[in-house]
Amino acid sequence: MSSNVQNAETIFSQGIDKLKSEDYLGAISDFSQAIEINPNYAEACCNRGNAYAFKFHYEKAILDYSQAIDIKPRYVEAYYNRGIMYCNINNPAKAISDLDKVMDLNPNHESASFIKELALVKSRSYEDITTFYNKFIDVNPKDVLKYFVQELDYLQYCQKNLLSLLGKAIEVDPNFSGAYFHRGKAHYDKKNYNLALSDLSKAIEIEPNYAEAYYFRGLVKNDLGDKPGASYDWKKAGELGCEKAIELMKENNKE
Repeated sequence: MSSNVQNAETIFSQGIDKLKSEDYLGAISDFSQAIEINPNYAEACCNRGNAYAFKFHYEKAILDYSQAIDIKPRYVEAYYNRGIMYCNINNPAKAISDLDKVMDLNPNHESASFIKELALVKSRSYEDITTFYNKFIDVNPKDVLKYFVQELDYLQYCQKNLLSLLGKAIEVDPNFSGAYFHRGKAHYDKKNYNLALSDLSKAIEIEPNYAEAYYFRGLVKNDLGDKPGASYDWKKAGELGCEKAIELMKENNKE
């Protein structure tokens, strides 16, 4: 084994450890280094896609999964994860195609049929999605709620069920940072600023590098009149790569 391959595998292993510890930016950096050393490292491409997915950068994740598939055409995990990403960005046709490929390559895959049904539901109407989640919520609540929360930015979901579903997600998994984040956003939209502040702070406590949570907590603090606190959160969000926070800080500095 060449020294370059060994170096790539060492860096890849470091990236996996960071992914498991939810240091997604660190994982992305390590996987990128591994790919630079070995451009045909399909596993590094796929796992960098996973890290992007956890950061809600679905388009970047799709590019990485596609690269992994180009390198390794029978890569079940890459097809499955890309199918989820297509589902998340409301492209059910491509999602179904990828999930059919998963079931063709691995007929015993446990979750592909569930995600395919979700894609089929999403291709029809959002009201069907309410029925879908209510149907599956007691079968596999943690996975169902995780998919739901990941899709919130892409679904014009009826607001009347949103807070209750997010509350259920937190009940199932008290360390579900994404659920606290989206519930905080929902409270912010309703101008329930103190509730929003509490949920966004909890999301940051669970995931200290949650850039979007810092950005929205800054908005909350700003509306509560805490200008220094808002500036701190936006600066932190910008350091973590949140472009909206960077632009907002630039605008504020012009004033």
